[in-house]
Amino acid sequence: MISRSRRRTSPKWCGRPGRRDQQDPNTQAIYILVEKNPNTLAAGFGIPAGTEANVATRIKMGQTSNVYAVVKADNKFYTASKEVKVTLGGCGG
Repeated sequence: MISRSRRRTSPKWCGRPGRRDQQDPNTQAIYILVEKNPNTLAAGFGIPAGTEANVATRIKMGQTSNVYAVVKADNKFYTASKEVKVTLGGCGG
C-alpha cells in the first residue's frame, strides 16, 4: 500500500505559491497600521526565530483608509500598502 502524506501548503491568496524551494528571510516582526484610525498601530506580532511568519487578525475601521503592513526581516524594514474601502454597515448595506 502506498502511503500519501498530506502536507499543508500555502493558500493561493497568501502570495507564496511555488516558493518552497527558496529560503524564507529571518522575519522578526510584523506590524499592521491603519492611517485614519485613532490608534494607527492596529496590530503587532513578534516572530520568534525559526518560526514561519504567518499571522492573521481582524481590525475595526471607521472609514476608508490606507492599511500598511510593515515587516522587519534580517534587520531591514519592508512595507506594503492597500486602500481598504469601508461601506456603511460593514457588509455593503
